[in-house]
Amino acid sequence: MDSLIKFTPESLKNHAAFVEHLLSIIDTKLQFVEYRTSKVIKSMVKEPYGQFDVLLHDEFDEDLQNGELFNHIEEYSRTTSLLLLMRTNLCDKNTSLIYDLLSNDKFLEFNDIELEKKLIESHY
Repeated sequence: MDSLIKFTPESLKNHAAFVEHLLSIIDTKLQFVEYRTSKVIKSMVKEPYGQFDVLLHDEFDEDLQNGELFNHIEEYSRTTSLLLLMRTNLCDKNTSLIYDLLSNDKFLEFNDIELEKKLIESHY
């Protein structure tokens, strides 16, 4: 596991291990978004005094009152779409770009079309 920490885009630009490392990062982010989405959805259909009631009440109660719940779902869906787009287009030629986009979640600055164009251009 320690060897993963030493990976940099410069040292492993064309290395399959770095591609696997990037896939792992993307998959972890996807799992987190899925977790957050499920919490939002469960908060919409929670049973009073149920298992999740206490856990979700504090975090999402204010959002429910403000009608922000669907905005959360929409944002999580957009994030998932962008992550899947990067995962699908990941190759040896664009590891540095995707590494940069994943750093500090820079990929969120783009919409689907812009990100796809940027990823496709990086193949050439």
